[in-house]
Amino acid sequence: MILGGLLACAAAASAQSNAIEKHFRDRLLGKVVSLKTFRKASRLEFGQDDQLKNKGAIGSWTIYSQVFVTDVRLSVSRMRILGDRVVHHSQRGQPKLVASRSDLNAEIEIELKPGATIPDIEFALLNVFAGSEGIATYVPEYWKEYFGGKPIEKCQSRPILSGTVKASRITEQPKPQYSEEARKFLLEGVVELEAEILENGRIGAITIMKPAGAGFDEPAIEAVSKWKYTPTTVDGTPACVISKMTVNYEFN
Repeated sequence: MILGGLLACAAAASAQSNAIEKHFRDRLLGKVVSLKTFRKASRLEFGQDDQLKNKGAIGSWTIYSQVFVTDVRLSVSRMRILGDRVVHHSQRGQPKLVASRSDLNAEIEIELKPGATIPDIEFALLNVFAGSEGIATYVPEYWKEYFGGKPIEKCQSRPILSGTVKASRITEQPKPQYSEEARKFLLEGVVELEAEILENGRIGAITIMKPAGAGFDEPAIEAVSKWKYTPTTVDGTPACVISKMTVNYEFN
């Protein structure tokens, strides 16, 4: 009788586990999920505290924020979500980046507490994936305006009113790196930026005005932030100015 009772309990637990797995397969398969962290690792492992255990280099949201789900597997102690990275990239004639499923694989593993129920797992997913807020909350400041956020203030406290202006000229212009991901995709792109040229000729705040996506934008920001200019002067006095800058990538 005891053995029969144990077998019945095991069967009930297995049926419950299968029902939970089916629930999440129905909910997630064929859908795109958005991560709150943009790590470059192909495998992301989250602990029971919902914290990422295998932290690595952070990449661009345009490559590492979204995953097209191809499989969901549930065991007693963990959930595994398998899929393909979704790459956001520019396309001629489109005002915004477009999304394309890539061949970059991703595996997301979430450690579960013993006896985790559907609400428990749903709560864990909310801590790993962005909800209705989208990924705008989690991108760097220079992306905020692209997502409809408040523009970064530039030169607001130092306006040029009048006088004889001598324009700045560039003196140092490090080239941006062509990302390995973009090289893999054989993509080209143009990144349009708006940046402060400070009174000392260095670069201040930068905003992405028109992105290229596919990992192009962050190297462009990094390179432009190191550019140096002779100061713009008004009647001989250095002034802060706002400049439009363009970074072109051509595959070679």
